[in-house]
Amino acid sequence: MKIKTKDLSGVALDWAVGTIDPQCEGLTFGIEKEMLCGYTIEENGEKSICIYLVGGAFNKTIKAKKILGFNYAESYSPTTNGGSASRIVENNKISVNWDDSEKKWFTVDKATEGETFMIAALRYFVWSKYGEEIEVPEDFKL
Repeated sequence: MKIKTKDLSGVALDWAVGTIDPQCEGLTFGIEKEMLCGYTIEENGEKSICIYLVGGAFNKTIKAKKILGFNYAESYSPTTNGGSASRIVENNKISVNWDDSEKKWFTVDKATEGETFMIAALRYFVWSKYGEEIEVPEDFKL
């Protein structure tokens, strides 16, 4: 299904960022045990889960680890993790400003906006790669 880049948020935005973030290079995204995960495929065909996307909430992270049955994978949530978002913003030289009259963050060219600095910047990161819309796999149920 197609989603407008300007409407991406939460796990959907985290997933879209992950598909183009060099930190996630080589990962395949899919559903494992009803969780959206990024994984590598081993030579024997088995999946090795590296990250899971839960929208950054700590209680969801605990639940994800219980559902998936491991403690070694990392939560991936640039929309709520300032370190991940800052790396992307800095490496891609994304400029975001606050518009006091509209009470929103905008990229300099107003291509994207968001209720937070990180969301506006990450939407721009996705927009710069995919344009106005992005195709999201139906089974992700984002």
